[in-house]
Amino acid sequence: MIRPARATALAVILACGFSVSRAEPFGFPLKNVDGGRPVALSSFKGKMVLIELWQTHCGPCRTWRPFFEKLQERFGARGLVVLSVDSEEEESVVRAYLKANPTPLRSFLDPKRKVLDALKAQGVPTMALIDKDGYLIWMANGFSPSTADELTWRIDRELPIIAELPLVKP
Repeated sequence: MIRPARATALAVILACGFSVSRAEPFGFPLKNVDGGRPVALSSFKGKMVLIELWQTHCGPCRTWRPFFEKLQERFGARGLVVLSVDSEEEESVVRAYLKANPTPLRSFLDPKRKVLDALKAQGVPTMALIDKDGYLIWMANGFSPSTADELTWRIDRELPIIAELPLVKP
């Protein structure tokens, strides 16, 4: 049975022409910008994943980067993982950009557009939210303050609440 919140998200995604499916197409490994081992989306099972597709020359991508960093900081303890995926650019270009503009986000390369094509995205910036069960539950091409508000609301609503209670000794 689909939860009402998920049903609404699915209806919106379908109305926008996106297919709703498990994120199986993302089983291929993404290359770490920092030279670490490649990582597959399946390794984040049990966590909510926000994929932020960007390019170094994309003005809106650069403008909204701090927003994604704040999302990771705010919701990371509740199970959100933000993956910053540069699409179609040379590794040397991306490394040089990130050296000049460091980010705490986990950064990956998608030089052959595998993620972009799997999402049927029109370009960058594109955001895709994948729930802890591996389902695409929200996606947006382009970015605006209203998109940021909707994304924040969806993440907050879908992630479990962690009670922050002071430790009291018996």
